Amino acid sequence: MTAFPSRFRLYLFRTLASLGLPLLTWLLLLPTEAVSRTRVPADEQRTVEVTGPRGRNPLAPSEIARVKQVADSSAQIKSARERAAGTPRPPRLRQLLDDVPVLYAQRHNEDKNDDLQTRKADVFYYNYTTNEAIRVVTDPNRNAVLETHVAKGVTNQPFFSSAEVKAALQLVFEHPELGSRLQTSYLNITGHNLNDISLLEAQGGIFFPDSAAHTPLEDIAAVCAVDRCMQLFITIDDARFIDMSDLIVNLSTGEVLSGGEAPSGHTH
Repeated sequence: MTAFPSRFRLYLFRTLASLGLPLLTWLLLLPTEAVSRTRVPADEQRTVEVTGPRGRNPLAPSEIARVKQVADSSAQIKSARERAAGTPRPPRLRQLLDDVPVLYAQRHNEDKNDDLQTRKADVFYYNYTTNEAIRVVTDPNRNAVLETHVAKGVTNQPFFSSAEVKAALQLVFEHPELGSRLQTSYLNITGHNLNDISLLEAQGGIFFPDSAAHTPLEDIAAVCAVDRCMQLFITIDDARFIDMSDLIVNLSTGEVLSGGEAPSGHTH
C-alpha cells in the first residue's frame, strides 16, 4: 500500500531539517507532481500526452484529468465535501482554498510483482475542516475507484499543491507586518515594488514539529503535529531568493506563525 508520503522520504526530510537544511530537502525530495510554483500548475510541469500509456509509464495529462474526475465523483469525496460545507472556516481561507481541495494525482506505487497491464493512480485530497488527508486509489483504464484511505497527523500529510503554495504566499503577502517584510526584501533585491505574488515563485515544504527542537520555531511548532503547516521557499529567479524560513503558514487556521512570536492571525 502506498504511504502518504513514503516513510523513508519523511525520515530523510526530518533528518536533514534537523541539520539546518530544510530548503535543500524540498528541492531534493519533492516528487515531480508536487513541485509547487505560483505560475504553473504542479500536475502540468513535467507530463506529456502519449498514445496508449501502459504499465509503469508516468500518468499522461488526460489520465490525470480523468482520475481526478473519477475521484471527485466518488461517494467518499462527495460526502466529505457535503459535511465540510456546513463546518465553519475563516471566510478568507474559504476564498483561497476549497474545504476539501484535490491536491494532485500520481502513479500508484505498485508492487514489483503486479501485472504490468494494471495501471493505478492515487488522487490526493486534504479536508481542511477535519485535518484529514485523503488518498483515493483509482483505475484510469476502468474509470473506477478501488480504495479510499483517510489519515491524520503530519507524517501522513500529502505534499503541497500549487494552489496551497499560492494561498500560503498570499497570506504572508496580506499580513500587516510580515507582508511588509516580504515587500521590503523584494524591493531591496530587485529595486522594484512587489505589487502581486505573481512576481514570485515558491515551493512549500511540510513543516515537521520535531525538526524545530532548540530553534526559534520550537514554541509554535506543537500545533503543526495536527494542522497543515507549510514553510515557504520563495524565489525571484534562478539566482535570487527571499529568506522567510523563520515563518510557518498554518493553512488549517490561516495564521502566519513567526519564530519567537505569538501566532499572528490573518483570516479576515
